[in-house]
Amino acid sequence: MAATRLMALHIVRGRSIAESLKERMDYTENDLKTENKGVFESYKKSGYSKTFYQEHESELLLYKAAEEVYKSVPKGQTLNMQKLRDEYGRILEEKKKEFLEYAQLNKDMHEYMIAKKNLEMLYQQDLEANDKDGRAQRTRNSRTESVL
Repeated sequence: MAATRLMALHIVRGRSIAESLKERMDYTENDLKTENKGVFESYKKSGYSKTFYQEHESELLLYKAAEEVYKSVPKGQTLNMQKLRDEYGRILEEKKKEFLEYAQLNKDMHEYMIAKKNLEMLYQQDLEANDKDGRAQRTRNSRTESVL
C-alpha cells in the first residue's frame, strides 16, 4: 500500500521511489507537518490563493507529503520507522539491480550501434567498389565495340 502512494507522489515530483521514501522517513523523524502547518493555515486563510501558493510552494509540498505519511498510518498506531527503513532498503536494492540491468543493456546497445555502423561502412565500400568495376567494364566494352 505504501509503495502505491509513493509512486503517485514521486511521479508528481519527478523523484525516484527511493528518494520519496527517504523523504517520508525524514518527515516522520522531524515532524515537518507541524513545522509547516502555520504556512498551510495561512494558505487556507488566503482562500487558496495562487500567488501565495507560488511563493510558498516548497513548504506546502512538504506539508502535504508529511500529511500523506500520517494519513497512511492507521489511527491509534505510531509510525514504525523500522518498517520504513526496511522498505527503503528493499527499494534501494531493487534500484541497484535494475540499474545494473540498465547498464548492461546500454552497453549492449552501444556495441550493436558500433557493429551497425561498421556494417554500413563495409556495405558502402562494397557498393563503391562494385560501382568502380561496373564503370570500368562499361568503358572497356564501349571501346572494344567502337573499335570493331
